[in-house]
Amino acid sequence: MPVALLQICGGYSLVSDELRSLFDECSRDGYDSGLNRRSGKPAGPPCPALKDRRVVQFLFDRADVTFQTELAIVGPYDEDNNELIDPFEISHPPDAAMQAKLSALDPLVDVRYLKNVVAGSDHSLGSVRLQLDDGQTTDLNISSAIYPFGHALCFRLMQGFVPRLTPNMFWATVFAVNGTQYTTLVDDVDYGDISDCLDQYIELWHGYSWVDRWEPVKRLPRRLSAALAKKPVDPADLRDYWLGRGKMYVFVRPDNYVVHLVELSSCSQSVCYRFPIEVTAANPVNLVHLPPRPIYNLSVIEQLPVELLVHIARLGRLSNTITLLALSTTLRQALLPSVEMLAKHHLSPWAFPTSSKDWKKWNKLLGRARTTEDQLSWLAYAKQCVLSPSMRNRERIYGIVRQLEGMAVKHGVIPSL
Repeated sequence: MPVALLQICGGYSLVSDELRSLFDECSRDGYDSGLNRRSGKPAGPPCPALKDRRVVQFLFDRADVTFQTELAIVGPYDEDNNELIDPFEISHPPDAAMQAKLSALDPLVDVRYLKNVVAGSDHSLGSVRLQLDDGQTTDLNISSAIYPFGHALCFRLMQGFVPRLTPNMFWATVFAVNGTQYTTLVDDVDYGDISDCLDQYIELWHGYSWVDRWEPVKRLPRRLSAALAKKPVDPADLRDYWLGRGKMYVFVRPDNYVVHLVELSSCSQSVCYRFPIEVTAANPVNLVHLPPRPIYNLSVIEQLPVELLVHIARLGRLSNTITLLALSTTLRQALLPSVEMLAKHHLSPWAFPTSSKDWKKWNKLLGRARTTEDQLSWLAYAKQCVLSPSMRNRERIYGIVRQLEGMAVKHGVIPSL
């Protein structure tokens, strides 16, 4: 049976249900500091119930669940019979006739992008459920090599970041890179912080080095057990879970722009689908001006003209610019007038809207924050992006899409610019 996982962002459609079941089991049966509860050793106190505020902060919200479960597939379409080519016609390894048939496909004509897909009854084995135009549903067992699929929102982001990398061109790229092999991922793509847990069955606790896939007893890592025992949960533990060691941001909806982690599971659609503009305006970064060093004691770099220092800062990353500000008071005084320009320059496309609809929302947010793009602190905005699990995942997905674009160019699927 072919294994089929999500090939754009490496996400997982069932992650929310599995997460809730793990916390629910801990709540009902207790834990024993990471030891097997059936080992005969005394169990520890139970976790709080799912509805407890402490647990809610570690769960995904409804927007995240929608993102995880709304899928799309792309693959060869049989125009004569108005249906997908039956994946079971594809032998493993595919015979010469099937290989030739697939190689002869025109991705612009013979490949279809199908939305309205959800996980099937045996999703980890490649089962998906497709809603047809007549309202009926059909279950398909697909090969991810021939029918790569993923979160529908990731497909939309892919086209927003790289418009020429359409779902059809994505399929052609996957086929060019992976061929017809049964696989879970696009070869040679770095999926970021999710890379160490991508397999047929995703390990949710990969960030805590909690790999025990064959252990039938589900339990929580010690760090989570200890965090849930506190009243209230330490914000540092929560940040570590979503953005630090836990790496759970990789499953968060990438346009669910929540900045304050304590609100992650309690926000509504009206406040979540936005870029972190208002919180940026409310929390500006005030950089202190410090006197420069005596002119007779300057280093070589401190003696460079301001224009050259700004040019050097533009060539690096924002973190490099911040390092220069902290390196010496002379460099700080020279670069401070240009720091907002440098911060905006270093922000990648993932930090901005990708559609006209999102740009309209962006402008509305500027109005609600009573500011303009010229007045907005881009250094503060960059900071809020780092603090947002959603924006962090958006950055990760952008990196994946750019890698796919490079592969598409390398294999002649799309032309180089």
